[in-house]
This record gives sequence, C-alpha cells and structure tokens, in this order.
Amino acid sequence: NGEKTRLNWDDRKKYTRLVTQARLHEGDLQLGWIRRGFYEVAPKPCLDILTWQEVEARVCGQPHVTTEMLRGMADACSGRSSHRPLNSRCREALDRFWTVVERMSNEERAKLLKFVTGRTRVSHSSTCEFFIHPYEPSAETQDSHLPTAHTCDNTLDLPTYSSLEIMRDKLLYAVSHCTAIDTDHDATTATHDHTAHLPPTLFLSAPITYVNTSGGSGERRVFFG
Repeated sequence: NGEKTRLNWDDRKKYTRLVTQARLHEGDLQLGWIRRGFYEVAPKPCLDILTWQEVEARVCGQPHVTTEMLRGMADACSGRSSHRPLNSRCREALDRFWTVVERMSNEERAKLLKFVTGRTRVSHSSTCEFFIHPYEPSAETQDSHLPTAHTCDNTLDLPTYSSLEIMRDKLLYAVSHCTAIDTDHDATTATHDHTAHLPPTLFLSAPITYVNTSGGSGERRVFFG
C-alpha cells in the first residue's frame, strides 16, 4: 500500500531499501521465461562452465573483426551468378581491397561487415560467407562509382578503382554513410521528395548524399550527385 503511504524523513532508509528491491526484481517473471527458453537451446550444465563473456562470444560472435576472419568468409566471383576466373584488373582490385581492409580499424571492419551482411560480428562457428564481385565501369566513370552491397545474398559489388587511395575513400564513405537496411520505402520517398524541385543541372553538380534502396529488399547503394 505504498502509494497511499506518506514518505517521512524517518522512513527514508526503509523506502530506499524497498525501492531498490522492487526495481531489482520487477523483471523476474520475464527473465524467468527468457532463461527457460535459453536453457531449451543451450543446456544449463553446459552454460555453468562458461563465463558470460564466453557465452556472449558464442551467441553473438567475437567483438574484434580481423582481416583473417573476413578472408575466411569471403569468396570472389566474376558475376552474381558466375564463377568465371577474374581478369587482371579485377584481380588487382581484389588485392587492393584486402590491403584497404588490412589497414582499417576494428570499428571500420565491423562497419564493412555490416554493410555487406547486415551483422557486425563473426561467430567462430558461423557458416556465413560473403562474395566480392569486382567489376569494370567505363574508364571515364570508374572512380565516380561507390560500392554496392546486397545483404540478401551477402555480395559486395566493387568497382575497379584506379588507385588504392580512391578505393579506400570510397569504401569508407559507403560503409560509414549507409548503415540502414530496412528503409526501402522511406529512403526512396525521401530521395524523390528532396530532388523533385531541383533543376537537372543543380542535381548533377550538388554534393548531395542519398541512400537508394530501390533496387529491392536488402540492396544498399550510396550515391552523390
């Protein structure tokens, strides 16, 4: 009947104790059901020998994303449904890609993983893989393209940039500015609404950044005009 009891200075310690107890146990029912469901998947005797950090790593994956982890997941292809050998330019682009990844920070590699697969960690028992698809734009526009990720099948479309520095800049721009995968309708609508009043010449020259997901569910593209 605490809501009808007036709080006095003399009752402050009792009040503090009761509030603390109530807050610590207000989710007991929900946590009990979560625990019961968890034990149905992972037996309690197995969990008893693990620390919470070890359980987290097994369930969520390692928080540190290394180049070796990504190499172990990756496969290169000459097309989205093709396994023809890569030509020399595509092979060079692939080598540059791994050089860029090696020089990334852990946070940047996690962003790259999320950009391609929608996840930021790699589980040690995961069978998840992603595909790198180097492709050759026209020579006049090769350095104006940005990478495209298809999270539905974990594919990265990677242009054959003319230099390592340009590839690094484009990759970091894409993985840092395109972080959502569930905004197909909103992003497309926002793009149309934002550009409807602009003349073509202004749109082509203005440094405007867009996230365009009109290519279908799970496809992320970053454009700037």
